[in-house]
Amino acid sequence: MTRSGSTLRGELRDFAIEDTGAIERIFIADKLGHTSLLERKGTGYWTVNDKYTARQDAVKNLLITLSKMKVKAPVAESMEANVLKDLSGPVQRKVEVYAGGRRIKTFYVGGETIDKNGTFMLLEHSSKPFEVYVPGHKGFLQTRFITDERIWRDQSIFALEKNAIRSITVQNNEQPENSFQIEIPDKGSPVLKGPKGAERADTLLLNQYITQYRRMGFEYVITDETFPASRKDSILSAQPFVDIKVLTRKGETKHLQAYRRIQPLNEAVQIEGDSPYDPERAYALIDGKDFVLVQYFQLDRLLVPGGYFVK
Repeated sequence: MTRSGSTLRGELRDFAIEDTGAIERIFIADKLGHTSLLERKGTGYWTVNDKYTARQDAVKNLLITLSKMKVKAPVAESMEANVLKDLSGPVQRKVEVYAGGRRIKTFYVGGETIDKNGTFMLLEHSSKPFEVYVPGHKGFLQTRFITDERIWRDQSIFALEKNAIRSITVQNNEQPENSFQIEIPDKGSPVLKGPKGAERADTLLLNQYITQYRRMGFEYVITDETFPASRKDSILSAQPFVDIKVLTRKGETKHLQAYRRIQPLNEAVQIEGDSPYDPERAYALIDGKDFVLVQYFQLDRLLVPGGYFVK
């Protein structure tokens, strides 16, 4: 068979998928044992490994890449052996795309090209690697094929519309008098419980507060790989300074427990009388399982005292 790019069979160089709207699942794996299974659950809604909501911006980026990838050139014969070796080695990522209940394409993603504006790729059942790129994009494509579920996952703690919420309970353990509960009936205005004078609560303020639960996210997940388990256990053995529970109309409970973070010594010089706690970030446990770092910029929107709503 002739080895020139112009005479290779079309299916050996056809990487792009025009109709990304038909894609149901995308499986991505690397040689380190990381795997990510993206599944379409609805319009603009994907999950990763059937555990987390996937970041929709990253999914969109991947779908655009799948639809616009083009072959720039076949790999030069002088480089082919080395490129094939890399495509079967540690840098390789395997990508499987499913639509219509079947696997429609499998290809392997390797390293960057010499000019750094392309990526080496190989289609399944082919022996010829290609330089692949996206027109108008300068750079490496492999980073769009994420295998680590922690990078894929959406960073929302709460992402709830008002009509999805049945109640919100904020337990302030440092200042119990500031704790409160808001109940949202099927019809009518929200009801405040807890603080003195709750019957005089301002409905407008309650509704404005409830909208804060549309989008509240964490900064990143803290893993055992970078954070000693003994230190994590010590933090979680203490009482959270605030405990927030949101009951949805589907009967699900979204749970946030926040813990003070000691000011890192390398971030500030401690002045006598200053708080020892980090003024920018806190630790949080999400739904009893995910240990994360959250910014007060996000958290403070939920930490109003119950008296704030009373006229």
